[in-house]
Amino acid sequence: MNTTGAGDPAFGAGPAVTITSASGADLPCTNITVATPHKDITCEIAKGTGGNYSILVAVGSQNSGTTGDKKMSYHPPVPESIAPLEQTQVDLDSGKTMITVIGTNFGDDYTKLKVKVGDVFSDQDSIRMFFLNEGGKVEVVAKVPAGAGAKVPVRVVVDGVESVLNSNITFTYLAPYVTSVTPVGTAGGEVKSLGETLAPMAPSPTSSLLAAILAPAH
Repeated sequence: MNTTGAGDPAFGAGPAVTITSASGADLPCTNITVATPHKDITCEIAKGTGGNYSILVAVGSQNSGTTGDKKMSYHPPVPESIAPLEQTQVDLDSGKTMITVIGTNFGDDYTKLKVKVGDVFSDQDSIRMFFLNEGGKVEVVAKVPAGAGAKVPVRVVVDGVESVLNSNITFTYLAPYVTSVTPVGTAGGEVKSLGETLAPMAPSPTSSLLAAILAPAH
């Protein structure tokens, strides 16, 4: 980890670095060296996840105070692939559509990992994590929450740090289709459409319902 000082703080001999999480727990920062006199120092911290860690640099009887509050984060998770890309009728009928996301920087604690489809999180109890023997990659399996839409963004959140949106990491819900429609009198009235995946039981933050009656061609 590299820490850069503003202005000309006295990063002299024997600086001390304290890294503190939002919960108040300290992370060890070892092998402290002055990379550039009076400008920046480096130190090593253990593996971890999350963000908004605070940095406190002490030199002699003075320290950096609150200037380093909430300025250190581990790298965000990086989803690299997702499967399947689309929901199937079999998945819908089973009531359990599962997706698999593979990537890096997922950490090693599944209780700190969440999968978000659109703006809705997967059921936390459905999440499973598998470690692959391929460059530190991790495979995560999660249940897709109820929703609707095509190419809905899928993101991974690790210890509060969210992955960057990736146009290739999306999921498409099964499109609605109509099997029958009740007739209506010429004065107008209620039309009942029957089919599949017409709408969730309750409105979803990632979906909207639109019905249109198209005029017949002449």
